[in-house]
Amino acid sequence: MRTIFLLLCILSVTVSAHAQSKRFDKWVPGSFTDTANRTRSGLISWTLADQNMFGKGGCISYKENKDADFVYISTEWMKSFTMEADTFVVVKDKTFKLNPIIKVVVNNNPEKLYSYLPYTSSVHGGNINGMLPYYRSGIDLNYSVFYYGPDCEHLTRITKDNFVEMLSKIMADKPETVTRISDKTFDYKHIGNLVKYYKTGELPKNLK
Repeated sequence: MRTIFLLLCILSVTVSAHAQSKRFDKWVPGSFTDTANRTRSGLISWTLADQNMFGKGGCISYKENKDADFVYISTEWMKSFTMEADTFVVVKDKTFKLNPIIKVVVNNNPEKLYSYLPYTSSVHGGNINGMLPYYRSGIDLNYSVFYYGPDCEHLTRITKDNFVEMLSKIMADKPETVTRISDKTFDYKHIGNLVKYYKTGELPKNLK
C-alpha cells in the first residue's frame, strides 16, 4: 500500500510539472543561432522548460515556413533566438539549468537588463488526515525576476538594494527615465512598468 502511495506522489509531481509547462503555440517570424554560430530564419514557437527525470532545459520549435514540418531545437544546441522584436539568449550557468532561456529586455548600454522566468517548486498538502505533502514544479508566467550584466554569462540579480543604481545605468540614455527612478515614481516591485515607460515614454494609468 505504501509503495502505491509513493508512486502516486511521484506521478503527481510529474503531472504538475507538465501541466505548468506551457507552449507558445503561435508561430511568429524569428530566427535561431546554433552553437556553431549558424543562424536560420523562419517561424519560431517556444516551449517553456519542462522539468523531467533528467532535469533538462527547454527547447524551441522551428520551421522554415508555414507549410514546412517543424523540428525541436534543444537549448543544448542553441546560443540565442528571436521572436519578432524579442531576443532571447541561452544561459550556460547551471543555476539556470531548468529554464536556461532569458529575455534581453534593454540592450542600449554596456549594462543590459534581462527578464527571467524562474523554475519554482512548492509544497502542497500534508498533515491532513495523515496525508504526506506533495510537490508542484513549473514556471509561473506571472512571475519574472530581473538580472543585469554585460552579457548572459555575467548576470547579477536586481534587488531592492541595487535597483536605483543599476537601473539608472542601464537606462542612462533616457534622462527622463532616470529621473523617474530617482524620484521613486518606479520602485523595485514595478520593473515591468518601468521598462514600458522607458520604451514608450508613457506612464502607467495608475501613476498619471
